[in-house]
Order: sequence, then structure tokens, then C-alpha cells
Amino acid sequence: MKILIITQIYPGHEKENIQTSPFAVHYFAKTWQEMGHEVEVMRIWPYRPMPFSLIMNKRLNEYAYKETFKLDNVKIHRVPIKKYPGVDFTNSENEKIALNFQRKVSIMNPDFIISHAISPSFFIGLKLIQNNNIPMFLAVHKTDIDYLKNKTRMKKYKNGEKKLQSTFFRSPVLQKKYNNLIQNKNIDNNIIIPSGIEENEILSLKEFQNKGNKKTIQFIIVCNLIKLKRVDIIIEAIYLLKHYQNKIKLKIVGDGPERQNLENLVNEKGLGDRISFLGYMDRAEVLNQMFLSDIFVMVSSPETFGLVYVEAMAKGCIVIGSKGEGIDGIIRNEENGFLCDVDDVKGLSKIIENCILMSHAKKQALLEETYKTVKNLTEEKCAKHYLNEIIKRLR
Repeated sequence: MKILIITQIYPGHEKENIQTSPFAVHYFAKTWQEMGHEVEVMRIWPYRPMPFSLIMNKRLNEYAYKETFKLDNVKIHRVPIKKYPGVDFTNSENEKIALNFQRKVSIMNPDFIISHAISPSFFIGLKLIQNNNIPMFLAVHKTDIDYLKNKTRMKKYKNGEKKLQSTFFRSPVLQKKYNNLIQNKNIDNNIIIPSGIEENEILSLKEFQNKGNKKTIQFIIVCNLIKLKRVDIIIEAIYLLKHYQNKIKLKIVGDGPERQNLENLVNEKGLGDRISFLGYMDRAEVLNQMFLSDIFVMVSSPETFGLVYVEAMAKGCIVIGSKGEGIDGIIRNEENGFLCDVDDVKGLSKIIENCILMSHAKKQALLEETYKTVKNLTEEKCAKHYLNEIIKRLR
């Protein structure tokens, strides 16, 4: 099949990595390409016009030109679009982008188009299918929920929504928020499509069981050190567990603008011997640190899905995640991990204490359920599920 993806949530040039760009959509595209389909990506690249380009993110303007390149054999067309700060993408810009890309669409003649995110990807997609009989799908992301809370935007979206074959969501929580927001009754056309990881990254069941036999407990978090990741909540929760001083060690992997504040908090609480900052690591190093750890904890919000949770599960970590966020539904509380209310320091502290006091039998049961869960979240299985749901709706 010929598949066209339209999105701004995608690597935009050959030097991108997981620190500079989300790769979740690319993993679907890469797997479909490996399955023998022809996948192309229209990567929308917002840039700031003068004079805003002088004082705002200069990286955006550095790549504000058309370019076609390949990543894992997926052809990516970077398409710049003008974006004024604090103002929605304009209809005229969307129309101009669609018109300029129309010839490529005619040559490719895709079997269907998928837009990941509403603005501007969905609206550009609508322009492209006006003169073509091409089915169109939409994958909703967390930024779309905030976008649709505005009445004017909602009206604009609903005018085009009826042209969609189906709508996809990265998590059950995101699906629920969307349905409540637009008061959608036809949930049969709203499909969950979680992301997956490479199967060879998942430990064997025996390795899971071996980790369950470990007597030490090493906690880990891997994230960009920004406020929404709420690393400070974890630090505060550990501080409450003074009587377990020798049983809690936390590794913080990642870097970002909040690092100095977090280091200051650790020092202020006297936790320097229990909490260490490992800084930025490449993916191979991250996976190894997860393998050496026992509990992955991250209570961030908002969170669309959080592939890092799945990566931690694949390395035999019991996961503590945020209740009501993207991983809720994949993690089932006290069955294959734990869920905590966002910003609930005492609640998180209690979960961490439960992990320390957990019986061997309970730990083994949690890890076995974790193994079953992650075995169904491989890139290939998730990509096949996604594509099969699309094909059903093309018939």
C-alpha cells in the first residue's frame, strides 16, 4: 500500500535524535516500510517570520527550507510553514502548503492519508483531499485536546471531522478525553494504537524471573529534566521515607533546564548519597541502565503515551506511572505495575514503600504480568494492529 503521513511530530532533518524530536510516529512508518509498503511523510516545519526569527528559536529557521531526505528508508519531505507566535496557523498558509504539495500527492497517489495532530496537519490534509478521492484518518495527540478546548477551533475542526474515516489515539485516557470534549457517541470509529518497541529489546521470561530474585532495589527515571516531568515529586516522596535510608537509590538519567533546581533540592533534602544525576545518555546506555535497575518511576503530566515506560518494562523494570495519563490502561494498578495520582507526594511515597516491602511472590507475579504486557507491545505488532484497523475501514 501507499501511505502518506502528514505531521509536525516527526524528525525534521537527518541530524534529529530522540532528544530533539519525537520518534513515535516514525517507528510506525519505519515498520510499515519494512513490511513492504511505500511510506512517505510530509513533515510540516513551522518557522518564525521576521522579526520574530531574531529573538525566538533559531533552530526552527535554520531548517526552514524544503528538503527531501530518508530515515530508515522512509522518504521524508520537510515543508516549511509560517507561524506567528501566539496565533494559529492561517487558512491561507495551509492552502499554500497544500497547493505546493499537490503535485507530489498526485504522483504518489496514496491509498490513504494519516494526519498526526490537528493543527496544521489535519487542515492541510483536508485541503489535499479536496480534489482527490483519498481516504483520510487522524491520530489525536495530547496537544490536540488543549487545542479543541477553544470554541472557535472546535467549530473549525468539526466542520472537517466528518470527512475522516476514523480517529486514532495513543492511549485509552486520550480517547476518553477526546470523546468527552467533542461529545462523541460513535466510539466504534475511535481506535487505540499504542506504540511499541523492537522485540529483540525485550528480556526473556527467565531474565525477568532472575530480576525478581534480586534483593536490592534500584529506582530509575529517564526523561528530559523539565517541569512537566515532575522529578521534584519523586525527590520529595523519597525524602518522606527517611527510615528506609539504605534501601532507596534513585538514578536520574537525562538533562534539561530543571537540572540545577533538582540538584539543589536533592542537596537541600540531604539526599546526595541516595539520588544521583547521570546526565544525558544515548539510547543504548539508557536501556542498559534500565536493565541494571528494578523500578522505573515517572509521574509526569500531561503524557500522551510515554514509550519510555514500555522500554523500562522491556528491561524487566516494575513501572510506577501517572494515573489518568497516557500509560494508564497499559499499566493496570497492582497487576503489572503501579499508578499514582499526579502531584501526590504522599501517595507516591506509599507506593515506593510498598515496592521496598513487596514479597518475593508479589514481585514475581508483577514481573510476569509485565512480561506478558510488553510482549504484545512490539513495534511489529503495534504497527500491524494500526494498519489492520485502517484497512478494515477502507473496505
